[in-house]
Amino acid sequence: MPEIWSPSSNAILYWNAVSPEAGSSIHVKRYILSSGQKIDLGGTNDQSDYSASWSPTGEWIAIDRNYSTSDSTKKGDQVWLVKPDGTQSHVILNEPDVSYTDLNWSPDGNYLAYTRYSYDNIGHSDAWMMDIQTGQRTMLASGGFIPTLLP
Repeated sequence: MPEIWSPSSNAILYWNAVSPEAGSSIHVKRYILSSGQKIDLGGTNDQSDYSASWSPTGEWIAIDRNYSTSDSTKKGDQVWLVKPDGTQSHVILNEPDVSYTDLNWSPDGNYLAYTRYSYDNIGHSDAWMMDIQTGQRTMLASGGFIPTLLP
């Protein structure tokens, strides 16, 4: 994944392996340019982070992270919100056997647009958005992908 600049241009997000072992999970990390400090924003050591997106104000980072149950019967992705310092991380999207990608904030930071894939319907995607305050989800386009919310 390419590095992503913060809205204030004082930090970047980048991806790095949890350990040097082959097959290691990948976590998104924040690198602060002025101090060289690196902050791991990832989940557990057995979770990998795929995509990430800064909110327009830089207050939050949305991260697409994989998960699986202990018995491996369910798998998919979750979307987490995390503060840039790694605190207050919490799941905002979590459906069994569903994958999310193409995380994209509205210019005002009130909505998060995303592409949703269901493992029950391989090859089909839908474009959705979520109201960050209420959690309400709205389908924007069946068969859509890479949604962008314009001002």
